[in-house]
Amino acid sequence: MTYLDLYIQIDKYLESKLFFQVVEMKIFDYFHHSTTKEKVAQEMKISIKRLEPLLRVLIKLGWVEKDNEKLINNEKVDKFLYSKSSYYIGEILIIKKELLDFEHIGNLLNGEESKSKRIYDFDRMLDVGAKEIEYFRVDTLIKEAAQLFESESVKSILDLGGGSGLFALELALLYPEAQVRLFDRRSVLDRAKSYIKKRVPLDRLDYQEGDFISDDFGKDYDLIIASGIIDFAYNDVKAFLRKLKDGIASNGYIFLYSASLLKDDALINRELRWLSGRLRSNLVTVSKEEIEHGLEDAGLEVVKKTEDLLYPIWILRRI
Repeated sequence: MTYLDLYIQIDKYLESKLFFQVVEMKIFDYFHHSTTKEKVAQEMKISIKRLEPLLRVLIKLGWVEKDNEKLINNEKVDKFLYSKSSYYIGEILIIKKELLDFEHIGNLLNGEESKSKRIYDFDRMLDVGAKEIEYFRVDTLIKEAAQLFESESVKSILDLGGGSGLFALELALLYPEAQVRLFDRRSVLDRAKSYIKKRVPLDRLDYQEGDFISDDFGKDYDLIIASGIIDFAYNDVKAFLRKLKDGIASNGYIFLYSASLLKDDALINRELRWLSGRLRSNLVTVSKEEIEHGLEDAGLEVVKKTEDLLYPIWILRRI
């Protein structure tokens, strides 16, 4: 690492800080349509002189594009960060930042924040997680499931720790003959029921309350979705994977989603995102090696490694 590399860290920090402040202020709303700096200054009720330094940075970073004197959002910025877009994820990014952030690493190392802050706010994440699934994850799930099963052959599906229930809902729509079960904590299921009811109420959706580590969630499923839950089995990964294996039919499949399955060069991103949670609660994340050993012990094999836009997916079946 050179001296220049050290200063680049400052630039990255400032760029990130600016990004979140601009998103929180919904600055990109002013550039949804082609506009001018004079009009934006007027709408923001500030002087052009004060606006110009910010504009120069937004343009240099590529977030806003300039054509002569006209200004407009970059195409992707407009799709995801214009607050009235149907794909708007600004709220998701802000909430995730709040949940994963740490103000002072020294306080965390000394355990000073652990009693005053929640480790992981499942209720807030449930609200934004549904949007993430809809925008970035459902298409891959549907494509991979459709390649494995004929529509009429699927009779039973389990969405384990299913959160908003969007995976369960989409699979129920894909497989009209299937009974689909959503298994999670009561508070999560209540929110999921409300969310699904607003979209497409289905009698074939079954809700079961419980703890997927300690409680029985049934057997003979054609497909089990286990998304982002294996870290909660850190005390005994092998036992949890055996439980998953016992839950599928002889020709069934498991879709295992986990950031632990990331390629080695991407694992640093996971470590950064989990750092505050680990320090606040001694939270343990399961390693890829533990999962691989657990699969061997459980008698499961990986038939395909793929990924959606957010998470790696290993598709598993009985050996």
